[in-house]
Amino acid sequence: MKLLTRYVLFYCDDCDLLKPAIAAFTSVHKYHTVLTSSDEEDLVKKMNEYKPELVWVYLNDVNKDYVTLVRKVRESTHLSNVPVFIYKSLPESDELASTFKNLKNFSQDSRE
Repeated sequence: MKLLTRYVLFYCDDCDLLKPAIAAFTSVHKYHTVLTSSDEEDLVKKMNEYKPELVWVYLNDVNKDYVTLVRKVRESTHLSNVPVFIYKSLPESDELASTFKNLKNFSQDSRE
């Protein structure tokens, strides 16, 4: 069995706000490394470097214009087949877990 490091990337201006989403994700998918980012440049750098299997973005600041950030995520050609979830409000833990359970090709063996 070949072991590969698998990544998902979670973004929010305040990474502490991501804890419920990360907990919901890791309760369902234990074989991924969760990376976080709270800076637009860092997010783009990590998307390019780690080639995540999921990008999860929480746009929590209602006073901030996130158009540039969303555009950069959507225009990343190497992410064209990667699920991108963008939220303006954080769903409840059970809804997050349900969403993460329904992700295709996220089983332990999907990369073997």
